[in-house]
Amino acid sequence: MLAIRLAALVGALLFATAAPAAAQSWGALAFSENGTAYAYSRNYGTKEDAERGALAECAKYASDCKIYDTFENRCTSLAGSPNGVYGWAWGGDVPARQQRAIEECTKQGGTECRMVVNFCTGAASDPGSDAPAPAPSPGPSPGPAPAPKE
Repeated sequence: MLAIRLAALVGALLFATAAPAAAQSWGALAFSENGTAYAYSRNYGTKEDAERGALAECAKYASDCKIYDTFENRCTSLAGSPNGVYGWAWGGDVPARQQRAIEECTKQGGTECRMVVNFCTGAASDPGSDAPAPAPSPGPSPGPAPAPKE
């Protein structure tokens, strides 16, 4: 599991989606380094296209977006906190994955962490995915984010 500390500008859930197809199984998570935006992409044909999709969506709201995770045929849960801390988890059933995401958010210093979104890519699927949860309120900048994926 990975986690990221970000100041949240989560009034709107940001996501990019390509038209689904059997071979389109890649997704990515992008976050703004200054903590003002995040986005995800799903169901792209290549890892690179998924990264470009997430970055393009994130760039609509911030100029310093970076990729933090890429994945194929995976369900992911993202949890957030009003103080701008995030955690995410993948694999397993929805309740277990959500619990791990919330625990990771809390472990990173989040207060009152709760679910932001569940989504799947490609052949991975489960009930409850693609259903955004209420976003946490914006909070103060908690400090620097971990290094982005290179």
